[in-house]
Amino acid sequence: MRAGTETTMDGAGRVVPSKAIREVAALRAGRPTGCPSSKVPSRSRGAAPGPSRTLPRTGRRSRLRVNTGHIAMYRLLRGRIIASLVSFLCASSLHAADWPAWGGPNDDFTVPDAGVFGSDGEYALRVAWRRPIGTGYAAVVVRGDLAVTMFSDEKSDYVIAFDANTGALRWRHTIGPAYLGHYGSQSGPISTPLIDGDRVIALGPRGRLFALDAESGGALWSVDLVTAHDAAAPFWGFTSSPKLLDGRLVVQTGGSRDNVISAFDPATGATLWSAHSDSVDYQSPSLVTLADEPHVLFHGNNTLAGLDPASGEVLWRLEHGGQTGATSTSGHPVEIREGRYFVKNRGDGGVLVDVTFSDAGYAASTVWDTRNIRGTYIYPVHHDGMLFGQSGRILACLDAETGDRIWSSREPGDGLPIVVDEHLVIITKEGRLSVAPASRDGFTEVAGLQLFDDIVWSPASFANGRLYARSMSEIAAVEILPREAADTGDGETAGIVRGSHFAAFVDSVSAAREKQPLVDRFLARHETFPVVEGEDIAHFVYHGDATHVTMTGDHVGRRYDQPLHRVDGTNLFYYSMRLEPDARITYRYTIDLQNDLPDPRNPHAFRSLFFGEASELAMPRWIRPAHLAPPEGRARGRIDTLAFTSESVDGNRELLVYLPPGYDASDGRYPVAYVHAARHPFRMGRLDVSLDNLVGKSVQPVIVVVIPSLMGGGYHQYVGAGRDTYKRIFVEEILPLVESTYATLETREGRANVGTIFGGLMAFFATTSHPDLFGGAAIQTMAWDQSNDAAFETFIPPASSIPPVTLYLDWGRYDLRSPLDGNDMGISSETFARRLQERGYTFVGGEVNDGAGWASWKNRTDRVFEALFPLAD
Repeated sequence: MRAGTETTMDGAGRVVPSKAIREVAALRAGRPTGCPSSKVPSRSRGAAPGPSRTLPRTGRRSRLRVNTGHIAMYRLLRGRIIASLVSFLCASSLHAADWPAWGGPNDDFTVPDAGVFGSDGEYALRVAWRRPIGTGYAAVVVRGDLAVTMFSDEKSDYVIAFDANTGALRWRHTIGPAYLGHYGSQSGPISTPLIDGDRVIALGPRGRLFALDAESGGALWSVDLVTAHDAAAPFWGFTSSPKLLDGRLVVQTGGSRDNVISAFDPATGATLWSAHSDSVDYQSPSLVTLADEPHVLFHGNNTLAGLDPASGEVLWRLEHGGQTGATSTSGHPVEIREGRYFVKNRGDGGVLVDVTFSDAGYAASTVWDTRNIRGTYIYPVHHDGMLFGQSGRILACLDAETGDRIWSSREPGDGLPIVVDEHLVIITKEGRLSVAPASRDGFTEVAGLQLFDDIVWSPASFANGRLYARSMSEIAAVEILPREAADTGDGETAGIVRGSHFAAFVDSVSAAREKQPLVDRFLARHETFPVVEGEDIAHFVYHGDATHVTMTGDHVGRRYDQPLHRVDGTNLFYYSMRLEPDARITYRYTIDLQNDLPDPRNPHAFRSLFFGEASELAMPRWIRPAHLAPPEGRARGRIDTLAFTSESVDGNRELLVYLPPGYDASDGRYPVAYVHAARHPFRMGRLDVSLDNLVGKSVQPVIVVVIPSLMGGGYHQYVGAGRDTYKRIFVEEILPLVESTYATLETREGRANVGTIFGGLMAFFATTSHPDLFGGAAIQTMAWDQSNDAAFETFIPPASSIPPVTLYLDWGRYDLRSPLDGNDMGISSETFARRLQERGYTFVGGEVNDGAGWASWKNRTDRVFEALFPLAD
């Protein structure tokens, strides 16, 4: 349709209203329009090949299909009369300066006419105000001078309101007891609230939908989705953000009675309609125009569907072929143009869906499938035929018509995008606010600010000419100013140890005219890499053809890539840092965003549990354990297999059983250690090698039984009902099978449990819940989190209430963690250790300057078994 026309004909010969008429219709319905700061999608050009699901148009819409010529004349006349009113009506509709809900004023995370970024030039970002706040995932919403978000102080969850201009506290409303973080999540609400005139509407993490007075924060109404809709809480809590769509409050309620999405009266909370059958986890609905009529767009775990906002009637639906899981079931559908929607339907990719209308009804089909946006919880944003989203921790720009990748960039980091004035505004999980043109030419930052020191998991908002953002500890408003001069700073730079010999070498190469000879001499002079200077400085070095080199590992964290610095004018990359003199870590490099490899200059390469093919760095005072060396001249045990079946588990399982040296010729009985949830304990952990060295020297001859995952592994197997089921199978089925097959000591002193991460949780739980059967437990890296912490009194019985048990617990200073997810097993283990002491337990072990996985755990196999089954003097 050409700009300035009032009607046009589509491919089916139907009259289509002009942009002005659609805008006025939207304004009458209370929806955002094509006023400044809004969108008007173009027409779809027909169905694309692919599977489709067609539903006939019925009910109200069928009755509207009268003579199209009369409709055309009516719309033409009406359009000419009211087109001149659009600007006035825009001014009286939703404020262009507002960001009142998840998705912003246009429900698409874009503000095209903000007037703060021009087509060229650089800009400065300056903090207007900053205030402390607790943890939570709710973004900041703004209407007029009111800014609202939600947070937790670890005791209660709250809705909180600030003055958008000054940051002064307006009010805060207590939602209820704190929704505590668990298994990688932070505490607090996840959904983003909505400001609707004089009301604030929010969804709490336990499923309470409620409205507050915007002026005072007083309660107006409340609906419990669990009670009223049989809604099932997602693993990390209710997340769907409420939306005001076509005058109705729409929430993906997740009900189990064909009411997975519902509309409510925003004034009273009364249910207007409920519809559809699917499940939802962490998605939100949106409103689109399709065939000149509003559609509520629903994105579920299995389907994408369009619903009539007035009645909830399902107008069309498509099985999008997705997967469940957090990275699959987060976000919202992204409108590319009318009838075209991108859906991140699985963890490793997404699809573009095309919806068209004909006399037969609506037809939905897939256009393309991509893996160029994957491995992320974060939604992409669309602008001018481009999709901007994350591929893992890489920013990717896709052609929205084809799904092909146009470019990818390591900068600015793993972050959440919006578009303002044709500029990407990205707040990274590390707290950096970055602005760059939303262009096909790549990512070029024109403004940047390290806004927060804490983790960020909420997109920025734009309102009143400012950006609003929050981390897990602060909320801030940021002004956008023309840059008069580039910032200069001479502060300490991460990855450079000033005063070191290596830093002086880098400075000399940077200043030299002939650089390569200096680099060559440096590389030839050092026999081992990384280069260790003194006892506590490590210089990670890569030399080779590359544009980008990054590093991940124990010292950096999982799902995080630390860029290496490049020496100017060379292909030498480096990153320097201080480590403890006795530290040991695992690390690897990534070349040009995609090629993972061990350090080519480090001969200590191996297959690691969490980082794949990787390298090892041992600082000068770290001593390689003698029990890991081949047991020269010593008798060796053997590994047996024991088939296991259970009515509670699908398929057969095999228990791996280590039998100590001399077992087959002996008529004695042996203590048993049961190892839970262990992956590759013999291949990666060299458990048999260690035991061959230790048995008869410092450890009693012992049988070790390795129990595989029984019900899928992970937290599903070891928390809640899964934990109880696992324990029952172990105690009632596996234990009797082992003791009827092998010569075991059938006493509590002769039985112990061992585990790492979730297996550690199970080892402790089995021991303390059956102290009559087990006399000890050993845990390396404990999977303990705040949801367990809240219930520790039942999970950890007082030491005085059970017979004495022997406990071993250790963890690494550089243990398994994901810095951008807020998940840290070292903190988890420390917290658990503190709780043990509070409950009267003593244990041996503690923190070591080591990393995660078998590369770390195997170094202390001697301590584990010497604690549980020491050799008698």
